[in-house]
Amino acid sequence: GGRYENLYLDRSRMPVLDPLLNRALACAGLILGRPPADLRCGFWFNAMAPGHATSEHTHDENDELLSAVYYVEAPQDSGDLVLFDGPLTIRVAPEAGILLFFPPDLPHAVETNRSGQPRLSIGINFGPLPPP
Repeated sequence: GGRYENLYLDRSRMPVLDPLLNRALACAGLILGRPPADLRCGFWFNAMAPGHATSEHTHDENDELLSAVYYVEAPQDSGDLVLFDGPLTIRVAPEAGILLFFPPDLPHAVETNRSGQPRLSIGINFGPLPPP
């Protein structure tokens, strides 16, 4: 459907994202209790067109320690993020400018974009840097 998830982009190709990714790394370091310099940060874009949804999945394929989503554009009714935490179902309505962290092994999905506009978000995974 023209959507590519977990297709990491080279950070040098998007220098405009440096402030966001630096802030995300600093927050991830605090959450994980690790120096941000010891973490790698992989990111990708999610452009969700009207009528699109994302099925339930996790981000724990590799050695990810933490995941996040940053909402760039989030029109009203563009699909809640739904987190499945055991018996709990947590819904988060996306808003532009929100940076949300969650465990990579937490199952989640995105509801159908019922707005007439695309929703743009940036998915981020944090993991340990490989040994030198």
